[in-house]
Amino acid sequence: MREIVSPLSGIRSPFGQLTSPLASYAVLGIKPELVFDFDADKYFVNSRRSTFSDSITHSRASTATYVDSTGTLQTAGINEPRIGHHIYNGSAWVNEGLLHESEARTQLLHTTNALVTQSHTVTAVPHTLHFTGTGTVTLSGASTAGPLVGTGTGEQNRVSLTFTPSATSLTLTVSGTLTDAQLEVGSTPSSYIPNLAVSGTVTRAAETLTVPAANMPWSSSAVSIQMDGRMTYADEGASTEIRFWRWRAGSPNQILSRIDASGSLVGRYITQQTASGTYDQTTDSGTEAYAPGINVPFNIASRHGSTFINAAADGTSYVANTTPVALPDLSATNFELGHDYMGTIKQLRVWPKDLADAGIVEATDPTFTTEFAMLVTTTTANETFTIPCQNVGTFDAGIEWGDGGVSSITAYNDSALTHTYASAGDHIVRIRGTFPNIYFNDGGDKLKVTKVLNLGQVGWGRLDEAFLGCSNMTEFTAGTTDTSAVTNMANMFNKCSSLTSLNLSSLNTSSAINMAAMFRNCSGLTSLNVSNFNTSSTTNINSMFRNCTSLTSLNVSNFNTSSAINMSSMFNNCTSLTSLNVSNFNTSSVANMSSMFRDCSSLTSLVGPEDFDIEGLNETSDLNSFATNVPNGALDYDTLLVNWDAQDPFDGMAPDFGGSKYSAGAPATARANLISTDSWTITDGGPA
Repeated sequence: MREIVSPLSGIRSPFGQLTSPLASYAVLGIKPELVFDFDADKYFVNSRRSTFSDSITHSRASTATYVDSTGTLQTAGINEPRIGHHIYNGSAWVNEGLLHESEARTQLLHTTNALVTQSHTVTAVPHTLHFTGTGTVTLSGASTAGPLVGTGTGEQNRVSLTFTPSATSLTLTVSGTLTDAQLEVGSTPSSYIPNLAVSGTVTRAAETLTVPAANMPWSSSAVSIQMDGRMTYADEGASTEIRFWRWRAGSPNQILSRIDASGSLVGRYITQQTASGTYDQTTDSGTEAYAPGINVPFNIASRHGSTFINAAADGTSYVANTTPVALPDLSATNFELGHDYMGTIKQLRVWPKDLADAGIVEATDPTFTTEFAMLVTTTTANETFTIPCQNVGTFDAGIEWGDGGVSSITAYNDSALTHTYASAGDHIVRIRGTFPNIYFNDGGDKLKVTKVLNLGQVGWGRLDEAFLGCSNMTEFTAGTTDTSAVTNMANMFNKCSSLTSLNLSSLNTSSAINMAAMFRNCSGLTSLNVSNFNTSSTTNINSMFRNCTSLTSLNVSNFNTSSAINMSSMFNNCTSLTSLNVSNFNTSSVANMSSMFRDCSSLTSLVGPEDFDIEGLNETSDLNSFATNVPNGALDYDTLLVNWDAQDPFDGMAPDFGGSKYSAGAPATARANLISTDSWTITDGGPA
C-alpha cells in the first residue's frame, strides 16, 4: 500500500490519510487549536505548527538560571526563555518544561564570600534562605532561631527556611561547604541568582509571557483552556496567591484562573469570568485543591460560555455555575500566561468550544507511566505521613510527595520514608525505581490513603498486608503494573471497606503462593474482576472473599486450584451472592474446606461442590460449617451425597449443608452410608 506523508506532521499513515500532529493533544477526539508543549518544545497556533518566538512573547530584563538534564546550573540570557528546566524527582532529573517567575527577586548574599559571616539591613517582611551542600547557618536578628543545618548535595537536598526578621539587622554565620546559597525577600525560594560582586545585590527581573490576540483561538459561544505544570507558593492569606493565566480586556471583561488562600480553605482553585461588570466564578468543591509548597504539581482546566462556567483539577470537575448571562468578548485581547506565577509550565491547550465537563475531566486526568502513585489526604498543618515497608528486597527509589518535596530511598526503614506536609490537603505521592513492597498492615497512616492511582512497575516482590486496614481508600487502579514476581498477596485489600469496585484484570498473579484473606472484609465491593487471575501456584486461598457482603456475583471460572491446600472460609459470609460456579475447581490437594460457603444466605445456584474431590481432607473439622445457612436448592445436594460417598472420605467429619434437602433412593442411601460407615455427623434440611 502506498504511504502518504503529511507535510505538517511528517507522520506516515498506511491508509492514505494525513495524520494530524494535534491528535495526541485531543480531548474527547477534539483537537485544540493552540498548543504550547514546553516540555517537548512543540507549538501549534491556529492548528498549524509554529515556534516559541512566533507563538508567544517572553520578556525578562536580566539573565536567569535554570537546571539542565544533568542537574547542572545553566544561565539564560536577557529575554531568553528557560525551556528545558529540570527538577529532581527523587531518582532522576526530569524535564518540567518552561521555568517562569513573574516576581522579581534580589540576591542579598555575596556568593564569592558566602562561607563567612555576612550582615544585612533588613525589614520585617518574610525572607527565605536556601542552599545546597553540607553546612550550618546561624541566624542572628531573626525570629526563627538558628542554626539551620543542611546535609547532602544536589538540588534534591536543597535546604530552605522562610522567616520574618525580628530586628533591622540580620547576621548570618555560615560554616561548612555550601553551594548556591541565596537569601531573598519572599515567602518561597526562587531560582538561584549568582552574585559574584564583593558588595551590593543582584536582581533577577520579573518575567512575562504574552500570547498575541491573533494567536488565541476564540469563539463567541465558548472557550476551554487547560494548563499543567508545577507551582510554588506560600499561604499569605491572599485571595490570589497564583494567577495561572489572565485574559483581560479591562476589569469589566476578563476570564482567569487562580489559587485562593483568603479563607479557612487554603489552596482553593477558582476560575472566574466577568462580562460587562457582571462577575461569576466556579463553584469549587469546597476543598483545598493544591496545598502551598515548592514545585507542587497541578493540572487544571476550565470551560467558559455565556450561560456556564466550570473547572476541573487533576481529573475531578466542580459543579457547573449556570448563572452567567454573557461571555466577555476577548477576541482582540492578548492572553497573559503565568500572570502571577512562580514555577514551571509544561503545557497550555486552548479550544474555541465547550469541552463539557467530561472534556475538562479528561484534559486534567493525571497520567502515570511506570510509577506507583497514591493519593494521600492530610487534615491538619504539619501532619506527617509514613510509607511503611517490610524488610524484604532491595530498595533504591525516588519519592515525589505531591507538595514539591522529594526523597531518595535506599532501605526499607529509611528515615526519608516519612514526610511532613506543611499544609492540609490531597497529595499525589509517586514512587519510581526499585520499591519491592508496601506494608500498611492495619496500622500507621493507613487512614490517610484515599486512592491508589497506579500500582506501577517498581519491582514488586510482596504485597501481603499491603493495604490492610486502608478503610478510607475509595479507588484502586492497577494501571500500568508488573506483579509477576509477587509471591504473597495475603490480606492485600483486607478491611478496604470503602472500595466499591476493583478491576484487577491486569494483575499478574502467576507467582502468588498465598492469597489468603486477599479481599476479606471488603464489605463495600459490588464489583470485583479477578477473571484473569492465574492461581496455578497458589496454595492458600483461605478466607479470600470472606465478608464481601455486597458482592452479588463473582467470576472465578479461570481459577486453577490444582495447588490449593486451604480453601477454608473462602466465600464465608458473602451474603449477597446469588450464584456461584466453582465447577472448575480442582480440590485434589485441598486439606481444609471448613466454612467454605458458610452464610452465603442469598445463593440460589451453587454449582461445583457436588464434584469436589474430598479425599485430601484429613481432620475431622475440615468440613465444619461447609455450607451453613445456604438455602435449599442452591446445591445439587443429591449428586453431592452420591459422589462424596463414592470416595474414601476421612472419618468423623461433621459437615453442615444448610437448608439442603435430599431425595429418597440413592441420595438417601449415600447419606446414610456416610453417617454409618464414615462416622459423619451431617446437618442439612432433611428429606425433600
